[in-house]
Amino acid sequence: MLYKIWLGNLKGLGPAEKRRLLQKAGSFEAVYQMIKDGDYCSVHPNLSLASDLEEAKKIEADCLNKGIFIKTFKEYGIPDIPELPVILYCRGEWRTLYQSVGIVGTRRCTEYGKK
Repeated sequence: MLYKIWLGNLKGLGPAEKRRLLQKAGSFEAVYQMIKDGDYCSVHPNLSLASDLEEAKKIEADCLNKGIFIKTFKEYGIPDIPELPVILYCRGEWRTLYQSVGIVGTRRCTEYGKK
């Protein structure tokens, strides 16, 4: 779980790029190792392991204390869509979450958005 948290919070890459890395490396830990070894930083020079795993360890401990579990969309059987976050922070019964509906809106909707 530690490497999932780390990749989910890694700054400098969007969800689609994180998914490409996961596909190439094969696992969350392999992505970490690839970046740590510098195999990817030449393509993205601003990318670093600044937080390393320490921040991820704190988040993991906080999640465990609050009953929050971390899953990927794939674990829920949701198609791999590039724009979706790499991980989900969830609380509660996962079957209930899987059958739930989320609605996202805006406070200041444009006329175009209203139409």
